[in-house]
Amino acid sequence: MCIEEVAREMRKNATAMTVRIPGEFMERLRVRLAQDGEKFQSKTLELLEGYVNGTPEESEQERRMKIAREEMERFRESFEVLSR
Repeated sequence: MCIEEVAREMRKNATAMTVRIPGEFMERLRVRLAQDGEKFQSKTLELLEGYVNGTPEESEQERRMKIAREEMERFRESFEVLSR
């Protein structure tokens, strides 16, 4: 699901949020968004999702750790026998 689709879904149950942004920073932000062809809402949602859900790299690492834990549990008895 792309960011725009997520944004549309969230708007259905959206909650408004007010953020105070210093004027000079806001001007630089507008310029950067225009250069990148981004919309403030979409970019903000993308950044907040990354903050809340973690980066794809973190998710991949968590997935690998889960697999490793499952494998270690599966072979736990064998490890215990070998460690004696």
